[in-house]
Amino acid sequence: MTILVYFGRLYDYSDFCTKAFQKSTATVSSCLILLADLRERLVNFDFDKVVEYAKDLSGKYEIENFDVRDTIRQRRLPERFREGYLNSSVGHTNASNFEELEILLRQNVREILAELDARFGTDQSGIMKAADCCLPRSQNFLNKQELNTLSELYAIDIKDCEIEVFRSFIARKDESQLNTLIDVLDVIDKDIFPDVFNLYQVLVTIPQTSCKVERMFSSVKRIKTRLRLQMTTERLNHLALLSIEKDIAETLCYNDVIEHFKQTKHRRFLL
Repeated sequence: MTILVYFGRLYDYSDFCTKAFQKSTATVSSCLILLADLRERLVNFDFDKVVEYAKDLSGKYEIENFDVRDTIRQRRLPERFREGYLNSSVGHTNASNFEELEILLRQNVREILAELDARFGTDQSGIMKAADCCLPRSQNFLNKQELNTLSELYAIDIKDCEIEVFRSFIARKDESQLNTLIDVLDVIDKDIFPDVFNLYQVLVTIPQTSCKVERMFSSVKRIKTRLRLQMTTERLNHLALLSIEKDIAETLCYNDVIEHFKQTKHRRFLL
């Protein structure tokens, strides 16, 4: 029961971050705030409240918190895994009290924090902060300190005078028309602001998170089911492209597509 309550609390905390990172219209600043909040909640995770709540549920529904029965057969590690390192409880004794269980759960929280640091470390968060401060509506618009990580990674050295002139240039534009990085990139003259242009070009090219890539893989798995194993690569690529770029596909006029298909010649020959 304690483990169920523990993971339920973790999922409740992380669900907001999950929705934000998967939402295509979410701002980078809101994602960074939710990520920092999640990390703080994990660092200050209150195990005592989880234990007390689990005890109340166990007493209410008469559920045993720990299974202390002796197992007839002990599982052993396979030979090929004995020289390696495993993050699992295979071959270990089960927790028989709340103290032992708390040790295991704290170890799990540390592993989650380590995974967050690996996935959203200094470089990754630095790129996200740089993308956020490159939007005109940001309070730190083109802050040199926020751009340091991106500048060092891609060797883009922007002069302070170029940043100041570009800020004044954007201030004279209609900011309501500059909602995305691509909108800002469209109004930059490469010959006048070469380094700023390179900075925005990098930001709109590189993926800032892996969420979209993961959604692509999920789309391919839904398309190529076991009933479609005989599908040719060409057809699979076309269906996958329609699913992945569905935002563009939804803007197409179906009548124009059908008309174009009618006018094409036969592309396959009957044998």
